[in-house]
Amino acid sequence: MNSTPAQHLQPDPATQLQLDIHDRAVDTLRGILPPPLDDTPEAWSLRDRVALATVASLLAATPVEACLAVLRVAAAEYACHFLRRLPHYADDPRREAQVLAQSASMGREARGHLNPLLRLQAVRIKREANVATRDSTAMSEYCTLGLMTGALQRQPPGPPARPAMPPAKAAPAAAPAPRPEMVRLRDYSEWSDEEKRLERLESDAGRYAVLHPERVKLIHKLGALPENCDFEPPDPELLHETITGNNSNLRWAGGYQRYKPT
Repeated sequence: MNSTPAQHLQPDPATQLQLDIHDRAVDTLRGILPPPLDDTPEAWSLRDRVALATVASLLAATPVEACLAVLRVAAAEYACHFLRRLPHYADDPRREAQVLAQSASMGREARGHLNPLLRLQAVRIKREANVATRDSTAMSEYCTLGLMTGALQRQPPGPPARPAMPPAKAAPAAAPAPRPEMVRLRDYSEWSDEEKRLERLESDAGRYAVLHPERVKLIHKLGALPENCDFEPPDPELLHETITGNNSNLRWAGGYQRYKPT
């Protein structure tokens, strides 16, 4: 026999493509996951295994589905990552509200990646249930993949060539700008009682906006409490700050839209 062991070990192109797809998905997932709580080899390995098991449970069968599954798992992990950090900011209501808002944002990102994945899978399952459409789709994908692989092989190796940028015209030398004077930030102990009160009030309003975005949106719209208020109203100072304040959490709650699954 003239064949070599390497010829038996080399996978066919279709199998190699599937290996490439999953290798790329695993490499992308490991690069975008949040770090584990403990910086040990065992913790990093556990993080990767659990995340990969979650991706596998989503049953992604195509490159597009694999990409959406990886993004969904990573976003959900970051939502949990931010929630795990909340106890560290128990004494800082403003920072605690920001971390809670970050977790809610990543949770919405996770749901946003999951919905198109489920729609793609539903279309694929329906198509594969019909023998004629399944065979036609497989043939079209095989032909398209062959054409694109051939086009890729005709390209030179390495990164794609970029067009040369025209040389920039030399700008006239400008006089150096005067260096600004250093501004010393005041320590919290130097704040007046009124400044501390206003800071706490702003933090409380931001936290209230994160916990009750629909209430804040209604209060912003009316500029006051609704006439038939069906929830416990905030105290007068917090209500005034909620109406007149302009921090990021209040602006987010003012345009809040409840998530509606499709």
